[in-house]
Amino acid sequence: MSGNHTSILYSLQTRQAEIADRWYHAVARTGFIGQKTATVPQSFHMLTEQIIELLFAEPMNRQQAHAIGSALSRLTYGRLEALRSTNDVLGQELVAELPNGYTSIVLTRLVPLLGEIAIGFTHQVRETVLAEQEQMYAALIDQWERMAAALQESEHRLRMMLTNAPIVLFVIDCNCVFTLAEGQGLKTLGLTAENVIGQCILTMKDTAPQIVENIQRALTGDEFTDIVEIEMLTFETCYTPLRDQQEQVIGVMGVALDITEHRRLQEKLEAIRNYSTHAAVLPLSEDLAMKLSCREWDVVQLILAGKSNREIALTLSISIKTVEKHINRVYSKLGVDSRVAVTRWALGATWVMK
Repeated sequence: MSGNHTSILYSLQTRQAEIADRWYHAVARTGFIGQKTATVPQSFHMLTEQIIELLFAEPMNRQQAHAIGSALSRLTYGRLEALRSTNDVLGQELVAELPNGYTSIVLTRLVPLLGEIAIGFTHQVRETVLAEQEQMYAALIDQWERMAAALQESEHRLRMMLTNAPIVLFVIDCNCVFTLAEGQGLKTLGLTAENVIGQCILTMKDTAPQIVENIQRALTGDEFTDIVEIEMLTFETCYTPLRDQQEQVIGVMGVALDITEHRRLQEKLEAIRNYSTHAAVLPLSEDLAMKLSCREWDVVQLILAGKSNREIALTLSISIKTVEKHINRVYSKLGVDSRVAVTRWALGATWVMK
């Protein structure tokens, strides 16, 4: 490690606690912290120490960077708001109070590191969230197949879940030129990093005006997420301005998640829900109608819709702990032990055709 790198590393280590605290508070303001409050700040201090060490690792340990992104995803329920806050805070704090000559050194190493963290974050989302949704939707499809032969053709497609959500990570400088392009999503688009890096985004003005407009908007300092259509594919793209120590925008970092299959699945589920307008929701008996409370029925309907505990809490304006209590009571009353079993019971016990 050179003398400059040693000086920068020492400076960052002396500010490590301050950086960790600002990172934690920025993410906490998004409202998505998934562990007990007492343990979370300690986790952010540990992750900050790892990030500082990785900045000057030769070569960069991508696996360790992915592990940091995975840990951040678990801490924050995999919300993109937390990833945006991470990019913003670390992009500012890790260059704060450094001499001007050191800022570019840190940014050169920080940008790809944040990219690898974003990849790890996304992979963890896929593993923890989509796997549960796949079970829920599979149960839903199984029940609807029994109700009408017309649903048989769509049943197979509805079982297909988003098992791999390719990501495109890119960085564009203030001259609108790609300086970084990585991720499996490039293959989906038929591209490679070599095809993209060094190209000016303005050359896409005629073929992809929405992307060009978004980049130009981000270069003005706006941070936002947008849905972008590219060659029959749909990407949820997060744009984050990169700033120097003087708060001047020097480029844009983007993380694009391929949500094409997820959107198609939503359309199919909407078709099923539309079909349900031909059915009446009728309790089979007075005893069955009284089995669950009104609030417990609300929770069951949201479970049936594939909502997570956090989403149920937001919809009903109650705490996650209260949601968990309602679910446990539902389990006890119905004699089941999983959300999939609740889904099967609700569909099989309460819906009959007119």
